[in-house]
Amino acid sequence: MSNKINKDEVRRIARLSNIGLDESEVDKLQSEMESILDYVGVLEKVNTANVEPTSYTVHLENIVREDGEELGPAKKDLQNIDQSKFLDQAPEKREDFFKTHSVFASKK
Repeated sequence: MSNKINKDEVRRIARLSNIGLDESEVDKLQSEMESILDYVGVLEKVNTANVEPTSYTVHLENIVREDGEELGPAKKDLQNIDQSKFLDQAPEKREDFFKTHSVFASKK
């Protein structure tokens, strides 16, 4: 049994997927898609009446730990820095923060 896909369907799927194809790629994908659908047809014939549905084939378990403050060496060093030394070098500041240009401002 062969599932026929025409070139227009391949082009439509490519357009919906935002994929540009030349004519040789359309021909190749047409053949590959037909092969995939043929294989799906084979799988549809498999008797799965006595098979329980599964969502995962590998048993996974969440590993949960207590949240806690763990400072690495870099963060420990940052705790000892006087913030005002950095703010004094800023071209613009507001209170205890660096002032920057908005990155979400709409362009008109």
